[in-house]
Amino acid sequence: MVRLATRRHALSLFVWALFASFAPPAAAAGRSAPDIALEVALTPPGELYPALDLSQAPRGDRSLGGGSGLLRVAVLNRGGATALRLRVDSEGLRAPAEFELALASGERRSWWPRLDWDAAALRGLSAPRRQDLRVSVEADGVAIAAERLDVRLHGLDEALYYVRSDGQSVDLAGIFAAYVDPHSPAVDAILARAGLDAATQHPLPAAAERARRLALAAAVWSELVRRGLRYSADVLALESGPRLYSQRVQLPEQTWQLGSAHCLDASVLIASVLERLGVPTFLVLVPGHALVGFYVDAARREAEVVETTLLAGGDASAGSFAAALAAGRARYRLALPHLAAGARPGHMVIDVSAARAYGIMPLAVGAGSRDDRPPGD
Repeated sequence: MVRLATRRHALSLFVWALFASFAPPAAAAGRSAPDIALEVALTPPGELYPALDLSQAPRGDRSLGGGSGLLRVAVLNRGGATALRLRVDSEGLRAPAEFELALASGERRSWWPRLDWDAAALRGLSAPRRQDLRVSVEADGVAIAAERLDVRLHGLDEALYYVRSDGQSVDLAGIFAAYVDPHSPAVDAILARAGLDAATQHPLPAAAERARRLALAAAVWSELVRRGLRYSADVLALESGPRLYSQRVQLPEQTWQLGSAHCLDASVLIASVLERLGVPTFLVLVPGHALVGFYVDAARREAEVVETTLLAGGDASAGSFAAALAAGRARYRLALPHLAAGARPGHMVIDVSAARAYGIMPLAVGAGSRDDRPPGD
């Protein structure tokens, strides 16, 4: 597993190192018929989270399959040299994942398939669904090995962010940055209603830049208040340990259309708009709550943190935004010792720009075409 960090915030990426394992070739010993040992490993065991696949930018490791690393298929050739086709299929995929390789006698190879999920179909999944994950190996068009796993398929709105398995911890908190989508139709709608044009926003000298960013954030805040965004007290956690930790998160257009959001939904929506305006953001997760922060200087040494629950107060004035900043600062100060101590998974900071740099892209982009996405009003 690869762990990546900045000086200020630990950002552990859910894409870890993928390396094929090769055993030294053994003599064929006259065995020419395919004799294959197949091994399938899924992290976490028995669970499929398409959001983790759909939010990854394509990488250059096509020889390894180009997948997330959560699904590994290993093949050991115990027979003579042979050409094989590996295949992974399950309900909800646009098409099976397939991979061709040639194995020498005694050679072992691993493959991490990139799964092509049908995002439109997955949006209708309101609860985990039990189904089969089918993995097969073919030689000359004939199946010679197969595995069938009973798995739970989770919806796109479920973000798996921490796993404990076999004494190891896997930090996937970067997934939250995938829900921040600067090009969501909701962002277009908010900018239009607030009279803001992202194309005309340009950095200014230090003091003026701080004022500019605060003014942009205040304008976004006021527009969300005028929209009548309601605060939802729904429980965030879907899985709260000790093995899996996940939360439900709405895409920005869902929050905008429903007019209802819990703290993480509202934080994601605000971050999406500010990112479009060129203001770098981060998400702060504390037990049972979430905040959104944004940098007020180009060097990213100073930031403000927003308490989004105050959106429901119905006050679009500058005083309302100032109160949200004051409450955000207070909440962040309380969390800071735990954040500095790395008290995960309860306390986390996810820097959106850093996540993008390491290949975590907006979930809607990873999901493919924007044609089937709901329009903003």
